[in-house]
Amino acid sequence: MSSSTSGRVGEIFAFAGQAFTKLGELTMHLDANNVSISGQKWDEEDVEMFRLTVKKFSAELTKLSENVSKPQRSAKKPS
Repeated sequence: MSSSTSGRVGEIFAFAGQAFTKLGELTMHLDANNVSISGQKWDEEDVEMFRLTVKKFSAELTKLSENVSKPQRSAKKPS
């Protein structure tokens, strides 16, 4: 693995850590009956934005997983 690829993999782990930390914070404070976080109420637009963000994240991960699960293509065909 090249150092460029290693650096990008490191970034992926850093971004994933940040994303999952924020997702955990938001979901821990969500209450379906009284939607609030840190004492502040979420409005319908906030809830919908959160729902769409999580839905898109899930769809993108599924798409990526399907792509990397495909049989590998060789860069060059043997002569």
